[in-house]
Amino acid sequence: MAFGKFWVIAFRDLGRNRRRTIFTLIGVALGMMVLILMSGFITGIFDSILERLRYTAIRKEIYICSYGTITYDLVKLPWLQIRDPAMEHNFKLAIFTSK
Repeated sequence: MAFGKFWVIAFRDLGRNRRRTIFTLIGVALGMMVLILMSGFITGIFDSILERLRYTAIRKEIYICSYGTITYDLVKLPWLQIRDPAMEHNFKLAIFTSK
């Protein structure tokens, strides 16, 4: 059977049970909407935490211990410096101090 024939069969079957197709499309759309909203919500929380840390770092020196992929974002911040330069490319565990 040719590969193009599979597309014909797939689109024909979508029209056979319209209710199932509509519910599936609604479910996929709602799932994507929730993922996008949660991603924005988590990013907002992360930015809020970093702003509070920055304001705290203005008044006193702080130490931040980071583990995992979040370290990539912390390295980019100008008000934090990595305490051990040898750990800069390790990104598994890093300790930052405020300037």
